[in-house]
Amino acid sequence: MSQMDWEFINGFSGWASAVTTLLAVIVSLCVSYSTRKVRMAIKSAIYIFNEQGKDVEYLVFFIQNTGFRTFHLNHHSCIVLRIGFFRKKFIGIGNSRIDFSKSSTFPCRLSEGDQINLFIRLHNGDGYWIDQLKKDFFSGYSLSSLRIVVFPGIGKHVAKRFDREVIREFR
Repeated sequence: MSQMDWEFINGFSGWASAVTTLLAVIVSLCVSYSTRKVRMAIKSAIYIFNEQGKDVEYLVFFIQNTGFRTFHLNHHSCIVLRIGFFRKKFIGIGNSRIDFSKSSTFPCRLSEGDQINLFIRLHNGDGYWIDQLKKDFFSGYSLSSLRIVVFPGIGKHVAKRFDREVIREFR
């Protein structure tokens, strides 16, 4: 290769280093921003416990911090149900249904990998909770829009679908 060919190739080296430096800055900013988001996994299940010789049914929510940022759940009312795609309706759970002896204590701090759970008794003196929800709140709404919504102390709220076994119970 001649001297002129090498000079032509070296003319692009400044541009190449500038572009790669810019890309490195963009990637580092994206990585640092993504670690600041609140991320959580929300699972739901139906559990049956044998308490004093009787089967007692519970709807259980498991909430786990899957991100790197610590957040707080200040009260059990930070966990609600939402139904509706366009006309959203938020439904609180209520103190009478929550079994505080099995549930995590609030306020709670969720660091990386920590998990809390909320046990909701489906049967009590008022009747079957899911039947009451369907009668009072779900009429006119599609069950496919039913979500669990968690409002952490920081960041945006997180909405997740119910697990299949729980949706079958709602039908």
